[in-house]
Amino acid sequence: MFEKSLTTLIKGLRSHRGRDEATYISNRIQEIRTEVRSADMEIKAEAVLKLAYLRMLGYEVQSASFPVLETMASSQYHIKHIGYLAAALCFSEDTEVLILATNLIKKDLHSAQPLDVQAALNGLSHVINKELAQHLSEDIAMMLTHTKPRVRKRAVLVLYSAIVRYPEVLERTWERLRDLLCDSDQGVVTATVNVICELARRNPRPFVPLSPQLFEILTQTSNNWLLIKVVKLFGALARVEPRLVRKLQRPIAEIISTTPAMSVLYECIHTAIIGHMLEGAGSEDFAMRCIDNLGQFLSDTDQNLQYIALLALAKLAPTHPALVAQHEATILAAIRHPDRTIQVRALDLVCQLATNGSMRTILDTLLTYLEEPQGGASAGGASHALQSALDAHATVRTADAPQLPDADDQAGLRTQIAESILELGGADAYAHVPDVGWYFGLLQRLMVCVCPDVAQQVADQVIDLVHRFATLRPAACAALEQRWLHAADERLGRDTAEGEWLRAGAWVCGEYPEYITAPAQLARAVLQSRTAELRAPVLAVCIQSALKLCAHYAASLSPVWNAAQRSELEQLVDYLLAQLAPLVHHQDSDVHERAQESLQLLTILQQGLASELGAALPSDQLGAVDPVEEHSWDDRAAAESRTAPRALHLLEPLFFTRGDIQDDEQALPALPPSFDLHAWIVPEKAWDAILAHVEPAAKPRMRPVESTARAPSKGNRHKDPSRPKKSKKREQVPSTPHAAMEDGELNDIPIVQLSLSDLTPQNPAHGAPSASSDTPATVPTVQPKIVTRKKKARS
Repeated sequence: MFEKSLTTLIKGLRSHRGRDEATYISNRIQEIRTEVRSADMEIKAEAVLKLAYLRMLGYEVQSASFPVLETMASSQYHIKHIGYLAAALCFSEDTEVLILATNLIKKDLHSAQPLDVQAALNGLSHVINKELAQHLSEDIAMMLTHTKPRVRKRAVLVLYSAIVRYPEVLERTWERLRDLLCDSDQGVVTATVNVICELARRNPRPFVPLSPQLFEILTQTSNNWLLIKVVKLFGALARVEPRLVRKLQRPIAEIISTTPAMSVLYECIHTAIIGHMLEGAGSEDFAMRCIDNLGQFLSDTDQNLQYIALLALAKLAPTHPALVAQHEATILAAIRHPDRTIQVRALDLVCQLATNGSMRTILDTLLTYLEEPQGGASAGGASHALQSALDAHATVRTADAPQLPDADDQAGLRTQIAESILELGGADAYAHVPDVGWYFGLLQRLMVCVCPDVAQQVADQVIDLVHRFATLRPAACAALEQRWLHAADERLGRDTAEGEWLRAGAWVCGEYPEYITAPAQLARAVLQSRTAELRAPVLAVCIQSALKLCAHYAASLSPVWNAAQRSELEQLVDYLLAQLAPLVHHQDSDVHERAQESLQLLTILQQGLASELGAALPSDQLGAVDPVEEHSWDDRAAAESRTAPRALHLLEPLFFTRGDIQDDEQALPALPPSFDLHAWIVPEKAWDAILAHVEPAAKPRMRPVESTARAPSKGNRHKDPSRPKKSKKREQVPSTPHAAMEDGELNDIPIVQLSLSDLTPQNPAHGAPSASSDTPATVPTVQPKIVTRKKKARS
């Protein structure tokens, strides 16, 4: 039997690791199945122990549940201990044989041997389900008053599992649970506080009555672990009982000032934050003390302290931004920390601290981080980098040594920093940007060092920024124009970021061509030969921009029109037509549509210039009108109308309709701060008072048709008994059109009777008058007859 012990099994597994391991496990399981059926409890217990070890390795051993139950029922403690250990590893809440273990566990709980009780409690904490909790709740409650502190401590821990699965157990054991907070054994008190703390995480309200006992523990205990649990428990209770906040401020502040344990210090600060103890009057000093301690955590070399300090400061930033901003430099420096989690937390906290005054410093610092070279190459060159890599592999990394982030983490962090810059700058329509010119330059620097995923966002923000601020347009158009004019043909759109930047430049220059110094040259650059290789969204914007620049350039030639200008314009139109012709067959629908429209519009402009050639002055007389000379306005206008073709202004109205309206006039007027679009114009409370002064609308009355004789309707011969009788004396009927119509006047409405003979056309042959020539022969003329009903003679 000893040759097939657990030690032998472990040695065999190690010797067969990597080769026929599955076969070896299968053979051992067959042997174990034979051993568990043995009558010798020692052999059975050893087999159960080997099954428990195999279960730890991940193998299924559910078929051996009954042998485990047999070992649990042994009278020998070492066999019983093996049985409960195997049950804790192999059983689950839905194991079928658990129902058979109810009486067995009950018997062990009431055993005179404390070891048997402890073994039963240890196993029960792992296998307990709702049925066991319901049947064994009284037995567990009895163990709470056991004479042995070890039993009471284990019983409290089992009680937590029972309450989670069967909440009614809490009501039955409430008094004993409260008494355990005052137990003489420190371990029992710690276990009780731990159970209450875990239950309060689910619902803290039932445990508010335990505050006096917990407050006594808070002020008297010297056990740091117990103190942490009590402080954390008060943090949960303070959320549902605001009166605890004022009571806890003083003792927690004393613990923060006196404790040397960092764990207790942080837990007290965290409890003060989540318990709203740092808010309200008189809490400014307490908040300053907490934030100062968190600042010391940030400067510590321990990464764990730095991380939890960033978490706590992030919770304090909404309520105490000025105090947290005192550590802004340390937080910005934490973005360069090798630990990725610290970098992310520091970046989130920096975004919360950004204000109008600190926006420029924060964004410049973040952009400087992005502009640093990637890869970690130092100034020593390649040899120094290789030596550093060899030293890094040769050195054993300890738990305290920071690990350098890999390339994927570094790229992800750079993307997150770039997105944070765009989010901070564009918040509230750039309300926090101190200078839009500076921010435009920052976006130019950002475009160089961002990934393709963020490049589109940067380009969109450049377009939006120039569109919103008219003062930025001259400088932005000048910078973007030079970017296009100096773009080498072989480097055009070589990557996504460059293409997005060109898209932004094309859109801005095409939308505001009045700030462009060389529109014709820029139109050629926008539609150069390599432009067709750009991505479809960029290419579509370039086509539209080139057409706008051409339209503006053609209209600008009208005051100085001469032969040289005509030749230059015709060359520009011919160049654009040649570049657009291949793009008509582009696969992208947007590019195809814009190329086709631009091609047709430029063709119309070309034909317009050619058709007006004869109407213009001779070429030797073009330019005879000197705009510098002193002419009257009428003479100059007449001269320009004779020389400049009307086709020059053909395309400009299609894109630029602003005219003389200024940009400030185009913008919507700003609403006053006190104007609330969601508020009622008339408050709801005033509705009743308003409706009370409104008179109800009068019922309309009709004037009866006068007739000499009135008769009751034949259809109303049966009188309604509920109808009131009419007075014999006829009342005077009001003649107003809005008067109400009496019931008796319904008989006065004239009735139109139609005869079937009126619906047939009259035959002119029988002497009837023929229809007029204006009336069609197929439409009969019907003469309605008005019949008045005569009143019956009253007897």
